[in-house]
Amino acid sequence: MIKGFEQHTKALTPEQMIIVQWLDDYFAGRTNFTPPSKNKPVKAPVLCRAIKDIFSLTTFPESTLRSMINHLRQNGSTPILSSGKGYWTSRDKDELRENIESLEQRSRSIQTAADGLKRFL
Repeated sequence: MIKGFEQHTKALTPEQMIIVQWLDDYFAGRTNFTPPSKNKPVKAPVLCRAIKDIFSLTTFPESTLRSMINHLRQNGSTPILSSGKGYWTSRDKDELRENIESLEQRSRSIQTAADGLKRFL
């Protein structure tokens, strides 16, 4: 868990892992739905609504979706890419490199912010 974000970063439950498996199948093209592509990404609110409907849930926060996507990026069967336009899957090496660079830039930006706060200690 990440300090200050415990409710969003706690371990996934067995029930949530069922949804993770569905997401893995969805992005890998193993469901009745067309997997999203760079030209037709799926936005988080749309995906959350679909999950709520499919699994008969009253709520499904985007923070939970992000945790599940993170889990799948580490352990899933297909690469899940993202941008401000949504999530999609691709095996195109250039798209993968571009998305890896974006993740690394965001990581460096967070580290720079943490380093800046250290000035106040």
